[in-house]
Amino acid sequence: MQTLQQLQNQLIQPEFTWVTFMNNNFGQEWIKLTDQNGNPIFWNESQTHIIKQIVKLKFPETSFGMSPCNQKNIDNICIDNL
Repeated sequence: MQTLQQLQNQLIQPEFTWVTFMNNNFGQEWIKLTDQNGNPIFWNESQTHIIKQIVKLKFPETSFGMSPCNQKNIDNICIDNL
């Protein structure tokens, strides 16, 4: 039988959405994406098109890339608007 800790380690943890900009060390400098109230926007693979729209609205006329935590940590850009 598994312990409580082992079961908790198997749960999928929510990941923040991170954004990097072409004009600021693209792929190396990242900021956490938040809503208008400063709350983090969590990465959701099935809703990346909505997250991309949020980034476009917050940062118009800017080339960007975005990723969840696990990809940001290895400087991997999952989605961009280039």
